[in-house]
Amino acid sequence: MRTTLDIDDEVLAAVKEVAKRERSTAGQVVSRYMRQVFTGALVELDRIDSVSSNSTDITGFRPFPAGGKLVTNDELNRVRDKEGI
Repeated sequence: MRTTLDIDDEVLAAVKEVAKRERSTAGQVVSRYMRQVFTGALVELDRIDSVSSNSTDITGFRPFPAGGKLVTNDELNRVRDKEGI
């Protein structure tokens, strides 16, 4: 089904980033996430994430807590370029 939605720029950028990484479409990503929200599956994932964020990852690094801002690969690449990494 086709429709038009007004989505924040940073949310759309994050959706497109996930779609690119998964070789999917933005519509499929949005549909999957919305389905998770409406079925309560996302609540369970959030609970698991909050428990795991208090412990060390298997790689030995503790992830940073969510800061409320979406970060895309393009933004990371700009920082890498600026820092010469």
